[in-house]
Amino acid sequence: MIETLQDARSALEAKGLCASGGAASLLIGGSVVDGGDGYDGDGLRVFKDACALNHRAGSWVAVFPAEGLSTYEVLGTLPELVSLIEAVYDRHRQAGRSFKDACKEVVAEARQHLVASLARDVAEARQELQAGGAQPRTPAELMREALS
Repeated sequence: MIETLQDARSALEAKGLCASGGAASLLIGGSVVDGGDGYDGDGLRVFKDACALNHRAGSWVAVFPAEGLSTYEVLGTLPELVSLIEAVYDRHRQAGRSFKDACKEVVAEARQHLVASLARDVAEARQELQAGGAQPRTPAELMREALS
């Protein structure tokens, strides 16, 4: 039975995943690569397929990568989210899909869990302006206009 974050960590590690974190969160990865040379041969470890499990404001949330800098954030109980994380990694490994694609396929109604990044919001707003014939202005252009 998964009741604590340590229970969740143990269950994920039993599935062959790497999990590390503190009292309220875990960073989870399926494959770790050496990201560069460090001291005494210890390199920086980089997860190629990472997600997170966090405790926020009394709720558990699993955070998966989406397109660009966006994420899928799914609320649930600790056992539900551990099962979801395991299912995403199983799909990723079995189907040979990219990790982002596996997340999108496994997370039920993924679009409703999509949390857009500010960079994406700005890019979409810029595209909408251009589609309507308007030219987006930079902050510097707006400042020059305000001072003139």
